Amino acid sequence: MSPDGRNRLECLRERFGDINFFLDSQKKLVKLGMSLNIKFRFDLIKRSPNTRRAHTLLTLAHQISPAIQNKLANDLFAAYFTYGLDIGDCKVLATLADRNGISAAIAHDALKDKALSNRVIELEKMGRDWNVHGVPTFIFNRKKIFSDAKSLQVFLQAIDA
Repeated sequence: MSPDGRNRLECLRERFGDINFFLDSQKKLVKLGMSLNIKFRFDLIKRSPNTRRAHTLLTLAHQISPAIQNKLANDLFAAYFTYGLDIGDCKVLATLADRNGISAAIAHDALKDKALSNRVIELEKMGRDWNVHGVPTFIFNRKKIFSDAKSLQVFLQAIDA
């Protein structure tokens, strides 16, 4: 993925071929989201971002505080899935960081930090080694892996296993 992301529809056509398959999956996510009070707005998403910068910022946030990382992660999801913002854009990321207790200046510095970027690249490699090819992907106890929208019952069974 280009550092600046790509047109979302082009990306989806290239990845899935038949866009209707993906749109059906989105409908499942919208329905599941409504049951959990999450408002997915896929119609607002125009670009598929390269999320490496977002993950770099999350890595920094974790170093500061796991609680800040959690808040920032939730804000990143909402920014993308509810508001259609480009979470690969440095300005968007700096604004979200600032809103979650990390100054925009520190966020900009972190997005240029080679050590943070290298850690994200290591984690990306781990995902490839585990055959993670899409989102959402859920891994339980480093054994049970599944992707796509699932019912609450599926999650409960995985947690209890």
